[in-house]
Amino acid sequence: MCEITIQIDCPYCHSVKVVKNGVKRTGEQNFLCRACGKQFQYANEKAGCRSRVKQLVLGILVRNSGIRDIEEVTGMHRQTVLRWLNQ
Repeated sequence: MCEITIQIDCPYCHSVKVVKNGVKRTGEQNFLCRACGKQFQYANEKAGCRSRVKQLVLGILVRNSGIRDIEEVTGMHRQTVLRWLNQ
């Protein structure tokens, strides 16, 4: 029998004290950090969670493009774009 172990660090505090904490509705494994108490998933597949997409949207906003144009080009919802603009 062979076991494969993956070292998972907390994305918030970078601690290695991480345990499994159930399964999400989508079937993905949920993890809990014992150091900071936050929950997270190993690989988040939503486009809005990728920092590269956020930088692209903010770069397009700086160049004075419209919110609906950004929504069409990037596939991000306009409410998400507006929330990033307000931040």
